[in-house]
Amino acid sequence: MDDISKSMGISKKTLYKFVKDKNDLVNKVIDYSIKEKQHFIEKITTENTHPIDELFSLAKYSSKEISSINPSLQYDLKKYHPNAWLLFEEHKQSFVFKCVLDNLKEGIKIGVYRKNINPEIVAKLHTSSIPLVFDSSLFPTTEYAFKDVFSELMKHHIRGISTEEGLNYLKKLIKNDTNNPLL
Repeated sequence: MDDISKSMGISKKTLYKFVKDKNDLVNKVIDYSIKEKQHFIEKITTENTHPIDELFSLAKYSSKEISSINPSLQYDLKKYHPNAWLLFEEHKQSFVFKCVLDNLKEGIKIGVYRKNINPEIVAKLHTSSIPLVFDSSLFPTTEYAFKDVFSELMKHHIRGISTEEGLNYLKKLIKNDTNNPLL
């Protein structure tokens, strides 16, 4: 808290007018970050009328976000700030799950995703696999970049749910955007 107050040019007493303690500060930062990301994701989902366009845009956004994450963030949050970690988990299990589920249902409806998938199960599988991207016991940062692991997760997801029509649509998107994690 000393370092934070110094970098902000305020006293610790002033800082404590806004936060109770370090845990409160971390919770507020995580809550703010989640709300900011939710707003951006909502913008993406309203701007993209096609489910694959939506996934494509979300993958690009998420790939950039993941590249900026410190490898120890997940571990530190779980160990030192469990309430902040719970905020992140609740966000994933509610907001992210609903986004994935809505995308799957729309894709099935228009025929770009397979009709024989169970959207609820696939949405749970997908959202539950996201934290694995940051699991350094599975993917040591000395061997794997978060961005690469995320890219493989997204490729696996979209190619596993897509129909032939969906894959053809995806190929056209990829052809026009070579800087995408779905390549």
